[in-house]
Amino acid sequence: MNGNVESYLHRLEAFRRADFERDAMLAELVKSYHDLHVQYQQKCIDYEDAVESRRSWQSKATQSSRDLGEIQRANESNQFIFAIIDGDGAYFRDDLIARGDEGGEEAAQRLLSDIKRHVKDIYPGSNVEDWSVIVQVVLNQTGLSKTLFERGIVKNPNVELPAFARAFGRTQALFSFVDVGAGKERADHKIREMMRVMVRVTQCKHILFGPCLDNGYLPFLGEYKGNTSASPRITLLETSPAGPGFQSLGFRHVSFPDVFRSAPLPERPVMQPPPRPISTSPVPVSAIAATPGSSVTSAIENGSSAGWAALSKSVAASKAKTINIAPKKPAQLKHYTININGERLDEELSRWDPSAEKRFANRIRERGNCCNFYHLRGKCPEEEFCGYYHGDRLGPAELLVLRHKARSLKCSNGTYCSDPECFYGHHCRFGKNCSNSSCRFADTHHVDLHPATKIYEDGTEKTVL
Repeated sequence: MNGNVESYLHRLEAFRRADFERDAMLAELVKSYHDLHVQYQQKCIDYEDAVESRRSWQSKATQSSRDLGEIQRANESNQFIFAIIDGDGAYFRDDLIARGDEGGEEAAQRLLSDIKRHVKDIYPGSNVEDWSVIVQVVLNQTGLSKTLFERGIVKNPNVELPAFARAFGRTQALFSFVDVGAGKERADHKIREMMRVMVRVTQCKHILFGPCLDNGYLPFLGEYKGNTSASPRITLLETSPAGPGFQSLGFRHVSFPDVFRSAPLPERPVMQPPPRPISTSPVPVSAIAATPGSSVTSAIENGSSAGWAALSKSVAASKAKTINIAPKKPAQLKHYTININGERLDEELSRWDPSAEKRFANRIRERGNCCNFYHLRGKCPEEEFCGYYHGDRLGPAELLVLRHKARSLKCSNGTYCSDPECFYGHHCRFGKNCSNSSCRFADTHHVDLHPATKIYEDGTEKTVL
């Protein structure tokens, strides 16, 4: 009997172990199922996110493709060529300007044909005929008219060039003369800024920049020398052979001799008085009597002592009237100085007199700030609309004080300024030795302060020893 009990106990223990293992297995299965269910739900969420994201990106890709197509179509339908010309350096042919209206029309037609012919050679696979051509001639029209009149190219400074400019813009709707007035820095600034804008415009397929004469443009053009996007789209327009600085830029060069003159303007004609004819016929007595010297003649004929006295007085009087026929000394040309890198340098100003500075300060307190243009350049472009004081002219000592004050203001063109009369500052006079942490010329501390070349207003240059 006892043996049977023990046998049952062993069997019961075996059942208990089996039940425990079964429970453990079931618990493991339930846990595994739960884990798989959680993973499944997460994968479902990820899948739904992926589907939504894919649909979103697909929608964006479709929209982007549509936008790109519209941009490409817009670019293809509004492509243009832009030519920016410094009219104070690139002169149209004399025969065109002298013909006024008719010459302006012909110049516009010739320039349009030359530009399209040049661009066709660069883009043979493109339909250049569908590209618009925009031309801006930036200049001081009054100053150029005066120059052309002085050189004998036009008969009236108020007629030929203005008529030429009007016809030039009227013949081609996108051609224009942009008169910026006096001041070389104004034309330079406008030309640079227009160039910067057009380089970034994708519809602008090509740019012509001219002329290649003013070395002040070299640093600006150098910005695009290594630009693989801009450099192939730039052509330099020559009116005379470009200097080595422009040649080193690596841009294309072109000239249009049927539109622009290739030689510098002629020198101002020297007006000589016509020679008086030498008469070989005897002078009538009546003619002698009609001259101021007739009293002398009669005195000699009379032979009296009074007559000789009259002769002496007459000769003395004639000697007192001295006519100076020596040619006038030509006016000294204005100039500015650059270093070996083509950067503008300011010439040193002499120290001001403390008493003059005090008088200047009192004048400002009484009448307000002085107009730099009026006092330093002689004329204010704003005239009666200027907000600064004009009034009586400053004396030399006070002018020096004002020049120092103006020099402390930074020129907007910086070291690229090419206006000989610019009174603003172009660099820090202490250079790399400046210790002023708030120096307004801090970006020019690298400038080499050793002068290399003087550039005169007529375009000539002189090396500084």
